[in-house]
Amino acid sequence: MTLDITEHKQLQDQFLQAQKLESIGRLTGGVAYDFNNLLTIIGGYARMIAEELGGDKHLGRSRG
Repeated sequence: MTLDITEHKQLQDQFLQAQKLESIGRLTGGVAYDFNNLLTIIGGYARMIAEELGGDKHLGRSRG
């Protein structure tokens, strides 16, 4: 007696591929989150420096 497991193997391969893609998605999401945090910090320091230099005109903003 033989059993054809071709379809089972294909589904298993698709599931493993989906798991890999999910892992990559989580990793890239984490990297993007951390990068955004760094940009927020850099932007804050840039505003502080601009204020010390005479206003937000250096950042393309005018005081209102």
